[in-house]
Amino acid sequence: MSHVTRTTGTGAAVVRETTVALDAMGGDLAPAATCEAAALVSKETTIRLVLVGNPERIRAELDKHSHEASRITIVPAMEVIEMSDKPKEALLK
Repeated sequence: MSHVTRTTGTGAAVVRETTVALDAMGGDLAPAATCEAAALVSKETTIRLVLVGNPERIRAELDKHSHEASRITIVPAMEVIEMSDKPKEALLK
């Protein structure tokens, strides 16, 4: 999670934004559960979300739910590290 503080040109107003990155493909019910939660967060908060994973699968899941697209960014990550992979081997993939 990151916080960004910005000031206007006059320095009068400060805007604090929170960005949360999620592995959209991780978990037993992914990406369905992750995308459903992201859609809800995008509508009910001002949090910006970065969903990392397979863009086509993420978009397909997001399209099933009403969401604020301007608060969600998808970052492609096509490689998969399985639970059975050893850490050194995963880094060398």
